[in-house]
Amino acid sequence: VRALNIELISNLQVFDVYMGDGVGTGRKSLALGLILQHLSRTLGEEEVEQTIARVIEKLKADIGASLRE
Repeated sequence: VRALNIELISNLQVFDVYMGDGVGTGRKSLALGLILQHLSRTLGEEEVEQTIARVIEKLKADIGASLRE
């Protein structure tokens, strides 16, 4: 995610890792916390959604990640 070099991401933290019931064999469930921030203006909803979509696509492409449903 950091390799995306998105200026709006001011902090990224993995705050939970789970392996067990409900998660496929050999897989982990990770919870990420992202702080999105611009120093001089308020972010719009579309801008935030696009940033999150880029992060999800990067994780899908690089490690085969998927969102839980």
